[in-house]
Amino acid sequence: MLNAANVLTVVRIVLIPVFVIFTVISEMTSPGWRVAAAVAFGIASATDFVDGYIARRFELVTSCGKVADPIADKALTGSALVGLSILGDLPWWVTIVILGRELGITLLRFLVIRYGVIPASRGGKLKTLTQGVAVGMYVLALQSRSGAGTPREARAGHAKWDLHHRVAALEHLVGGVHVIHHRQ
Repeated sequence: MLNAANVLTVVRIVLIPVFVIFTVISEMTSPGWRVAAAVAFGIASATDFVDGYIARRFELVTSCGKVADPIADKALTGSALVGLSILGDLPWWVTIVILGRELGITLLRFLVIRYGVIPASRGGKLKTLTQGVAVGMYVLALQSRSGAGTPREARAGHAKWDLHHRVAALEHLVGGVHVIHHRQ
């Protein structure tokens, strides 16, 4: 039950409160704490890819890992999205749509787990990667290229990130409808 892949999942779970603490301390205004939060988030996100690779490559897939890994992923992403929304750096509607979709997918996985695990698709892995990069960019946004002084001023000039989240929200809605349609 305890193997290298599962240890990395536990490391990710342990890094979640570290990330949250750094985010709260920074109040998204202190560059040093923002960097610390981004590093904690980045390391935690990297463990997701590494633990999956190790589990598949060395045939270390366990029932515990099948359950703990997606929970750790959702907890990391959820804490980041909620934290950014509480601090006013991410619109709440984005957080609600993404977490609603994640909750739906997780419930679906738990409903069918006795019949087998639903493996992550390439699209799901790409979503996780782009979502992680986008959240990391929100956490790390220190200063804009135009020289704006505060992180909020920096993000005001980055409409492309708002567009990214609108596209991500639409992708989540379409993906959820796709899953429900194929479930019937």
